[in-house]
Amino acid sequence: MDKITLQHPRGAYQAAISLCRLMPDASATAAAHLHPKERQYFDSLQFERRIHSYLLGRITAKTAAARLTGISMLSSIRISSGVFDQPILTVPGYSNLGITLSHTGNYCSALAFPEEHPMGVDIEKSNLRNASVVKEQLTESECELMQSMPGTYEERLVMFWSAKEALSKILKTGLTTPMSIFEIHRAAWKDDAVIVEFRHFMQYKAILIIIEGYVFALALPRLSELDYRTADLKSRLKILTSVNVMTNTL
Repeated sequence: MDKITLQHPRGAYQAAISLCRLMPDASATAAAHLHPKERQYFDSLQFERRIHSYLLGRITAKTAAARLTGISMLSSIRISSGVFDQPILTVPGYSNLGITLSHTGNYCSALAFPEEHPMGVDIEKSNLRNASVVKEQLTESECELMQSMPGTYEERLVMFWSAKEALSKILKTGLTTPMSIFEIHRAAWKDDAVIVEFRHFMQYKAILIIIEGYVFALALPRLSELDYRTADLKSRLKILTSVNVMTNTL
C-alpha cells in the first residue's frame, strides 16, 4: 500500500503514509539521508534525545514524501519549519505538497498529501499518563459520547485527544487554543475503526484506529472516503509496530 487514494466530490487525491521506528544504532545510516541544509542544523545538535527525535521525524516525513512523489533520493527532499514550527515539505520538481507528522516514543508517523486536500495525522501511546488532565478538557457531551465507544477508558481518552491533535495540525494551531474548540460531537464504529466528527469544524472528520497499544488518528475532509477498508490499514500498522528495524513504510 504505497499510496492511498481519497475520493472526494471534487475528485480523487493521493496521499502516502509512513510509520517508522529508528533504532539507536541506526543514527549514522539515517543521517546520510539528510538534505544539506538539514545536515547543517543536525551537526549543531548536542543532546542525544534531540538528535534521535530530529532524525526520526525527518526520515519518516521524507519516506512518506518519497512514496507520494516517486523520488528515490531522500537527501534531495527537505523538511523545514514554518513560522509556527509547522513542517514544510520541499521536493524537487513538485509544489503545493503538505506534510504532517507525529512522534510518540521511538515511533513517528507522517502523511504526505496535496495541499488542496488538507490532512493531519497523530499517533499516541494508549496508556496516557495524564489521563486526568485530558478528562478535565472534555465537555459534558464528550464524556457521555465516550461511553458508547470501544476500548478501555484510557484508550477512549487517547482517541479523543489524538483526533483533536490531528485536526489541530490541519488548522496549524497546535493545541494552543481551548480544547473545547475541537469538541467531538459524533462517533461511529465502522470497518474496525472509530469515525468522529467535530462540532465546530463540520467540514472535517477523523479516523481512529487502536492497534498494539497505540492510537492512530487520521484527520481529513468529512466528504472524503478512502478507497480501501480501514481493516487493511490496521493490519499494516500491526505489522509495522511489531517489526524491529530502522524504518518501515506503508
